Amino acid sequence: MSIDNKLLFECKLLKQIVYKTKNQLGKTLQFRRLMHVYRSLKNYIKGEFIENFEEIIEKAGISVMDSLMKKFLVPVFTALLGAYARIYYIITTSSNNHTTKIISRKLKTIIKLSKSFKKQTHHKEKKKIKEIESFLESIRCKV
Repeated sequence: MSIDNKLLFECKLLKQIVYKTKNQLGKTLQFRRLMHVYRSLKNYIKGEFIENFEEIIEKAGISVMDSLMKKFLVPVFTALLGAYARIYYIITTSSNNHTTKIISRKLKTIIKLSKSFKKQTHHKEKKKIKEIESFLESIRCKV
């Protein structure tokens, strides 16, 4: 699968997440930032040059995820985290890289975990959330 096809898939996933979170985020700054990322990603796939694209993704991701975590929308948060991490790595690393394969395996388990989360967070789920947060931090450190 080429990089553009992978990004197109992530763009569609991000679009679903954007509209799913619209009700929870409302017309807030976080929602506008998420829409900005979605539009930038669409233009990026079309071949347009977007200045500071990785920075746009990172800044929007942090504020949106923080907002979702405060509202305990754990499954949406985890799906968004997975989409962001995959988009970021598709853009910044080559598909041959061994690290990318390890990270994508880890992301698959995170997405599986997100399906098992309930609306309320319990002790075990909080532990899983901390693991996800530490994984996100490790991604930031590597890049």
